Amino acid sequence: MGNIRSTQLYEVVERATQLSPQVVDVLIFHTSALFWSQSSPKQIPICVFMDTQFVSQFTKLYTKFSKLPSYAEVVRFYFPFFVDKKYWVAICVDCSSWTVTVLECNTALRIDYMMTKDVRPVASMFPYLLKQVGREFGTREGKVMGFERPRTIPQQNAVTHSVVSSLLLI
Repeated sequence: MGNIRSTQLYEVVERATQLSPQVVDVLIFHTSALFWSQSSPKQIPICVFMDTQFVSQFTKLYTKFSKLPSYAEVVRFYFPFFVDKKYWVAICVDCSSWTVTVLECNTALRIDYMMTKDVRPVASMFPYLLKQVGREFGTREGKVMGFERPRTIPQQNAVTHSVVSSLLLI
C-alpha cells in the first residue's frame, strides 16, 4: 500500500474537505487488514474490500457491456489482443470446448507461463460475461476456461506483421 503524507493524515482528522482517493485507499486497506487479522487463517474469505478505483472501472465496463447485443447462442468469440503493447495475437474463446486459444504467429516471443498469465483474466472472467448474456453452462458454470497455444501455426519473425498475421489466423 502507498505511503500517506502528514498533510493527508491531517485531512482524516480535520475533515474540512473530502478525503482524497489515496487517503480513502489507505483507510480501506487498514480496514481490510483489521478485519483479516481477527479472522482465522483457515477461514474462507467472506468479504472483499475494494479500492477507490473499483466503482469507476466497473461503471466504465458496464457502459460498454450494456450496449452489447445478445451472444447467448454464439459458440466462438474472436478478438485481437495486444500483448505488452509489443505484438498482436488473436484470441479464440470456444464455448463448446471451454477453452481460450491463443492464435499467434511468433510463439518464440513469449514463454507459455507468461502467455498463460496474460490470458488468465480472459479465461477466468469470460464465463461470467457469458452468464450475463444468458448462456447456459450445465456443469461448467463458474469454471475457468482451459488454455491452448497451438504450435502448428506457421511462424514468422516480423513483429510488425503480427497484427495482420493474427487477424488472418482468425
